[in-house]
Amino acid sequence: MKLGIIDTVLPQSDQIRAILSIRRAKSATCRSLSHYSLFLSAFTLVLNRGLGYKSCMRILVVEDNKAVSLIICRIIEEMGHDYVLASDGEVALRLFQQRDIDMLVADVELPVLDGFIVAREVRNQSPAIPILFISGNSSDAYRQQCLDAGGDMLLPKPLKPSELRRWLQGMMPDSPHASSALA
Repeated sequence: MKLGIIDTVLPQSDQIRAILSIRRAKSATCRSLSHYSLFLSAFTLVLNRGLGYKSCMRILVVEDNKAVSLIICRIIEEMGHDYVLASDGEVALRLFQQRDIDMLVADVELPVLDGFIVAREVRNQSPAIPILFISGNSSDAYRQQCLDAGGDMLLPKPLKPSELRRWLQGMMPDSPHASSALA
């Protein structure tokens, strides 16, 4: 392990010194895009967490499809947030009660307990938490069911990463659109 020190200036002209532990290969340069991506993710997390910025959120992702959950979690990480992953509704509720969760992203059709039940329980315990549903069914009637269950929005599958990023960004506490995401 070798320590790398990175100095940068934020738009607010704040000076930041972040010390990153970077495992280096034999050469001092990043050997592949994945090393570079890992480095940027680590740097983003240090900036968000270590320096007192509240932009880092913990997001509970409830998705039973591994490929879809991988996409969602990757986007959340790239945006500098933490995620907690559950593959069914029962595990999701247990994790929600055990951890400090800021946001819920849930598939509707889940094993054990469906996303509607999970959202209702989460909404009962935390009325202000943003809830995003993801489903292959995006009819108007289904959207209404999502809203009735306490969801703020329904994104259709196949999931478009740009839409997920835009919604997550809009739900950030310091976003001017944080309370107007109903769709």
